[in-house]
Amino acid sequence: MNENIHRMSQLAANAVALAERDADASDLRTDGKSCLPEPLSMARTVPDFDGTERASAPAGLRPHVRGKFVFVGEEKFYARGVTYGTFRPNDAGVEFPVPEVVECDFAQMAANGVNAVRTYTPPPLWLLDTAQRHGLRIMAGLPVVRSVAFVDYRKCARSIEEMVRTEVGTLAGHPAILCYTIGNEIPASIVRWHGRRRLERFLERLYEVLSPRPAHLFR
Repeated sequence: MNENIHRMSQLAANAVALAERDADASDLRTDGKSCLPEPLSMARTVPDFDGTERASAPAGLRPHVRGKFVFVGEEKFYARGVTYGTFRPNDAGVEFPVPEVVECDFAQMAANGVNAVRTYTPPPLWLLDTAQRHGLRIMAGLPVVRSVAFVDYRKCARSIEEMVRTEVGTLAGHPAILCYTIGNEIPASIVRWHGRRRLERFLERLYEVLSPRPAHLFR
C-alpha cells in the first residue's frame, strides 16, 4: 500500500512538472505553427513511475495480452490515458473535431506523456491514423444503451449487435486500437429495470459476437 501511494505521489509530481513545462510553450491551436508528427520508426520517450525518461515501443506494434497485463512488443504497457469527447456532430454527422484540431490535440497529449485516448463513440479511420503518428493507443467506445427497456425489444437488441459487428469490422486490424469499450456507465435506472444479471448477459452476448477476433481487447 505504501509503495502504491509513493508511486501515485511521484506520478502527481511528474504531472505538475509537465504542466509547468507545457505552460511556457505557445498554444499550438493559435500560434500558426503546425503540429508535425514524428516518424513511426522513431522511438518516443515517456516519463516512467520514478520520473525517469524511457523509450516507448514503436507505434506500429499491436498490443497483446499476457496473463493480466498488456504488452506492446516485449514492453509492458502502462496506460496513461485521457478521455476525448463527446463532441457535437458536425453537418456531416462526424462526432469529432476537424482533422487539424485532432492533430494538434494529439500532439500535445503525446508531448505530455499521454499514451492512451478513450473515445465514447467509434472513431473514424483518419483519427486512428493521427493517433498512430503520435504514438497514441485508442480505446474505442461502442455505445450500446438506447431507451430504458432496450433489451426487451429484439429488434433493438439485434441492431445493437449489428452496430458492434460493423464498427469493429471497420476498425479491425488498425495498429492504433488498444481495445473496445462496450457500454459506458449504464444508468442505475436501466440496471434496476432489467436487473443486473440480464444486462450482464446482454453485454456478454455482445462480446461473444466478436470473440473469434483474438487480436482485439475488450473492456
